[in-house]
Amino acid sequence: MVNFSFSLLACLLIPGIVSYVLRIHRFFPAVFMQLIFGVLLASINLYSHIALNFLPPVFNDSAVLSTLENLGWFGIAIVIAFSSSEATQHSKTSGDKRFAVISVVGFFCTFLVNLLINHLLISHYPLLLGAIGDKTLFAVTVALGLSVTAVPVLIVTVKSLGIDKKISNVAVGAALLDDLWLWLGLAVSMFYLPSNNNHPMQIAAWLAFFLLVMFSVVKPVLAKLAQQNLNKNQSMLLVVAVIFGSALVSNGIGLHGVFGVFIAGAVLPVRILNTARPHFEEIANVVFVPLFFVLSGMKIKLNFYDHTFWQFLIIFTLIAIMGKFAVVSFVSKRLGFTWRESLTLGGLMQCKGLMELIVANVLLTAGIISPLMFSILSILAVVSTIITMPFMRVLGIRPVCEPHPEHIAPVTSALSR
Repeated sequence: MVNFSFSLLACLLIPGIVSYVLRIHRFFPAVFMQLIFGVLLASINLYSHIALNFLPPVFNDSAVLSTLENLGWFGIAIVIAFSSSEATQHSKTSGDKRFAVISVVGFFCTFLVNLLINHLLISHYPLLLGAIGDKTLFAVTVALGLSVTAVPVLIVTVKSLGIDKKISNVAVGAALLDDLWLWLGLAVSMFYLPSNNNHPMQIAAWLAFFLLVMFSVVKPVLAKLAQQNLNKNQSMLLVVAVIFGSALVSNGIGLHGVFGVFIAGAVLPVRILNTARPHFEEIANVVFVPLFFVLSGMKIKLNFYDHTFWQFLIIFTLIAIMGKFAVVSFVSKRLGFTWRESLTLGGLMQCKGLMELIVANVLLTAGIISPLMFSILSILAVVSTIITMPFMRVLGIRPVCEPHPEHIAPVTSALSR
């Protein structure tokens, strides 16, 4: 218990304190320091220069790290479920349907370009491959990750900058729809993992049955429960049961549990989610999601003298950022937006944030990518997040107001996604 408590406090407090004392939060999102802290934990002995030798080396305790990682994934599940719900509602209520065109064209054009480049790179540089050594699976799944947009950071950005409602609605709607393409694509890709004992067609049949039950049985039942004015505790219990029950089933049929979480968010009634949202989101943003970032940082292997690493980092970063930016800007202009509006949409949609980190963790765990590729994708996610706000300023868009210091923690927590 002592080991766990100390580890938890260190992961939550140290990155935040260092960021605030050094004023790093004014320039970089919270995820920057959380990842850096994780990298430092993995590369040095935390207590080698500390006089208090009675403190145990808790970050070498596999049981503690496993518990912290599970808590981190709990926070990620909450974030994804609420994002899925927002995507479902936005598609029903948005008056400007151009967001669907921007999402479809922006995501799939970027995906095809990334897919081609990934195939070319992996044919010559197998060191990017994971343990299973599947080049096609690598090219497809990495291309999916490079094509997505981080929803929460986009929402925080458009709010803090006071971006025109027409543009912000289109950007948020397109980003939310991007999540759908991502998780559907990853679900299909998981059919072909060597660790799946079932035939891909059998997995597809189970997936179809799972979706049928969730939308034709579970969703109507939840809608009836929502009409019974459930209190806060009942709503929270129901949300947890549906989210993790769906994740369990999804994992059981050979898919990643994250896909089940995304489906759970789509079927949960807005009324129940809104009742539970304030309580879940606060604890997820402040406690659980930062743990995910710190543990992700511990998986990053940096070698400053490895020229190959830096070459690949530059290549994939340029592909991910410029590819999405160019495609979204062009299609937005063709849909009738001005060049300034189109460039704004392109700049917003290139941001990867949390979604890229989730994909990287999923692919590393599945053995699709190597630790080197995981490090590249993780740093790429941070870079694309960091440049979003400055690029908006280059376009002449300024924040409505600077955040007060007491609001830094929640805002940067959201930015980290």
